[in-house]
Amino acid sequence: MTTIGQEDISSVKIKFPHPKEQTKIATFLTAVDKRIKLLKKKKDKLEQYKKGVMQKLFSVETHDRTSLRFKDKNGNDFPDWKEKKLGEIATVKGGKRIPKGYTLKNKNNGFPYITVSDMGNNTVSLSEIRYIPFEVVDKIKNYKITKKDIFISVAGTLGVVGIVPVELDNANLTENANKLTDLKCNQNFLLQLLNTNRLTNQIKSVTTIGAQPKLAIYAINNFKFLIPNSLPEQQKIADFLSVIDKSIEKVGGLIKKSQEWKKGLLQKMFV
Repeated sequence: MTTIGQEDISSVKIKFPHPKEQTKIATFLTAVDKRIKLLKKKKDKLEQYKKGVMQKLFSVETHDRTSLRFKDKNGNDFPDWKEKKLGEIATVKGGKRIPKGYTLKNKNNGFPYITVSDMGNNTVSLSEIRYIPFEVVDKIKNYKITKKDIFISVAGTLGVVGIVPVELDNANLTENANKLTDLKCNQNFLLQLLNTNRLTNQIKSVTTIGAQPKLAIYAINNFKFLIPNSLPEQQKIADFLSVIDKSIEKVGGLIKKSQEWKKGLLQKMFV
């Protein structure tokens, strides 16, 4: 085993720029760091703002008329919300595992398979999607999810929800997630509602503990939520929260670009 001693390290030669140039580089990089820090602070504030707005929007569950409410096109209150089971506003269906003896493929063959590890931030990441072998496509063809559905993880990490991007419309869904399909309410409103503590608390109350936590279909069907009877009100709420989400996403993108730009700059400077 080869080791590096202090003498070896001491003999390494490193080129240093002139002190004036060092100061300029340090000042420039400090400015970049400051921008990243400000962007992160802005993102945190937007996330806190959305959290507060959602608390006011969904405090209607306590029938608090001081909660945030929208008006109809005539300036009147929308009808009161009604408690419904999730099974009344959506059909819950499970996903399907790959048959024993087969493995997912990395090469795109046109038959993507969504796993729980691909899920996050209310959507599915395309970066590490794998694909079903041709030999088993017909065997699990009835376990797909569309862009009109909502997924919910039901094994291991519970309650991760989201909508699949158009690129994964009709992709196969893992057995560790279910889909809410045939929705009888606004899709984006339901997604926002499922991101509240109301879902989290109900999951905690029914989780099956075993080798790993599991969430049964019958339990999901019985989850209760207060739902606006008016589709226009659902749409207004969904649109309002989506605007905030887009702002958060935009700032998040700027943070990522700034970090990548700094990384590339450092490589050019010091390599």
